[in-house]
Amino acid sequence: MTRPVRHFLSHQNGDRAALVRLETDMRRRGLLSWRDRKDQARGVATDPAVLKAIESETDGFVLYGSGKILRSEYVWKSEWPPAFLRNRAEADADHPFPYPLIPIFVGSTTVSDLKGAAAHFGKPVPTKFNGERLRRGTAGRRAVANYLLDTALARRHAEAPPGPLKMHVTTFPVPATLDADIALDWAPEFESGVDVPWSELLVARDDLAVAIARTGRPLAISVQARLGPAYAVGRAFPRVSRIGITAGDGWRLGTTEDTSLVAADDRRDPTGDPAVAVVEVAFGRTITNAVDRAITDFAIAPGRRLRIGYGPGADHVDAEVAAAATATFMRRLKALRDDGVHEAHVFLLGPAPLALLLGAAVNAGPAVTLYHTVDGSYVRSVRLA
Repeated sequence: MTRPVRHFLSHQNGDRAALVRLETDMRRRGLLSWRDRKDQARGVATDPAVLKAIESETDGFVLYGSGKILRSEYVWKSEWPPAFLRNRAEADADHPFPYPLIPIFVGSTTVSDLKGAAAHFGKPVPTKFNGERLRRGTAGRRAVANYLLDTALARRHAEAPPGPLKMHVTTFPVPATLDADIALDWAPEFESGVDVPWSELLVARDDLAVAIARTGRPLAISVQARLGPAYAVGRAFPRVSRIGITAGDGWRLGTTEDTSLVAADDRRDPTGDPAVAVVEVAFGRTITNAVDRAITDFAIAPGRRLRIGYGPGADHVDAEVAAAATATFMRRLKALRDDGVHEAHVFLLGPAPLALLLGAAVNAGPAVTLYHTVDGSYVRSVRLA
């Protein structure tokens, strides 16, 4: 069983609000965190829970180095020593990437300040203490979150056996026991009533793809997500990227259309805008009536109407159908673009792993606006250029 990568976040209570903002940027990039009062079980003493997290449940020790932490007796006497000992033990055992000790320098805090604090409380001082300075604002948090993600994936790459890394994509609560190397958890962003920060999520998605590419590993992706986010994540791993992917039960991108498995109906409407298309991809019940309502509600005037669904030889999605569906989707969207379509309004119904692969299938096509259902009606999800 593989545990998703996550870092232990050591901090002083007065820094919690700022740290939560950094945690959000980490989570959106597939890096989980362990923090006291967030992760320890009720009724469990703090020290044993912290010790277990440092010794076996995390992939790095992050010291949130504000001026406040320099005076924290608890951090330096209870959290720092087991982290330092784990780092030393793994280094002595020739671990390829010993448990990282990562200072985040906040404000005017320096390496000398952190070493001085450890010495003040009579604790060991590392000879090397490389970290990252947290600059103000969104760009600063992004840089630190990416630095921490790179560190976690470099360690996991060094530890894991050959083969793909396992990634779980979810817009629902992360299972307590998840067999994955990376948990891309967007659940908080898709809670009811939340205004989805798509621009920030797409930046985080692209940062994650860059970090995974650095490992040189392919991905085996499990998906438990709404179809729009699943498709959007897939767009970060197109066929032309250096990251080979499988989704679901070993499903892969296809290269050949098979009309017995996947049928496509492409019709023109001379009264519509020739630069606009509606694309309906449904594997299951028909969604045509719901799409018709959405076209009216959103005042879409398509010059093309493309429907993709089961062919006569298929009634459920398996590896062969998924391959044929992605090949059909890729070729038909490219054909729309070549015919002068600049905007495709895409409505999906089917398994979430297929939605992810459909996103990955698009190497070249028009800009896509995705829709998802709320209480049986379609609403706009995200536009992907």
